[in-house]
Amino acid sequence: MIFSIKKILVSFSLVFLLFSCKEEVKDKPKVEGNKVVVKIDFKALEAVPNPIEIASLMKDIGIAYDQNYINHVDNISKYDTDFKKALNLGIYSTDLGYANIYDQSQESINCITAIRELSQGLKIDSYFDFDNVKKAIDQRDNPQELLKVTLTNLQKINEGLDEEDRGDVTLFIITGGWIEALHLSCTAAKAKGKTELLDKIADQKIALKQLIDILDKNKDKNTHLAQLRTDLDEIVAAYAPVNVESIEKDKPVATKQVGDEVVVDQKNIETKVNFTPEDLNKIIAAVDKMRAKIIG
Repeated sequence: MIFSIKKILVSFSLVFLLFSCKEEVKDKPKVEGNKVVVKIDFKALEAVPNPIEIASLMKDIGIAYDQNYINHVDNISKYDTDFKKALNLGIYSTDLGYANIYDQSQESINCITAIRELSQGLKIDSYFDFDNVKKAIDQRDNPQELLKVTLTNLQKINEGLDEEDRGDVTLFIITGGWIEALHLSCTAAKAKGKTELLDKIADQKIALKQLIDILDKNKDKNTHLAQLRTDLDEIVAAYAPVNVESIEKDKPVATKQVGDEVVVDQKNIETKVNFTPEDLNKIIAAVDKMRAKIIG
């Protein structure tokens, strides 16, 4: 079964793309006293999906909001390590985008509460502008405002963690957000069988490869990075039969209005994805298993 999807290259400037550290990857971790300093280069990570993009697609193709898709705020008390807090901070950030797109004010507030508590536990809450996040949520007719505020907050987090030599925490947040976006797509696709979501799921082999490449370069720096790399093995195996071919096509430079800004589309990317229903069932099962481990 072959599905074709077309994307504008600019669309890859996704939520977590702004995690681009200024430092290059070190071959060996630096040690200060008993602390292993983690510097990670995120410049190669450019295909992780934007949760607002995923949620918008779900809404546009007629999939109703389901609060059972997201992580319950009561689970926060389970997360007693920085590893778990960071992964689930990424998950709740994606859930916030999902709830906001569907105008779910209370669920959005619940997600903000979870994000605030986890960020406090990680000692990164000073990088969040929660007042502006709440204001952005109130602008229901302009979901891009929430994306803009989220990007600003995440960029501050990235810069702060980079200065603190805690690049691993950034990577955990990114991975948690990616897993949750994939979970939303998988859960909805399993229930509704929408072709557009099947395309999105299969196409995430590109983002998975980028995450794996970064983890392979850094997994020896601490046990949590190694654990995360191992935990992704089943998803890697599930994606192995999926064939993704990206073809760049030249086209005239085009512009489009996004809010008050003009965005320039430089190239057109046509992606051909070859996969079977059995492949997708394996991907969905692997994603469900890993997410259950993260939020459990």
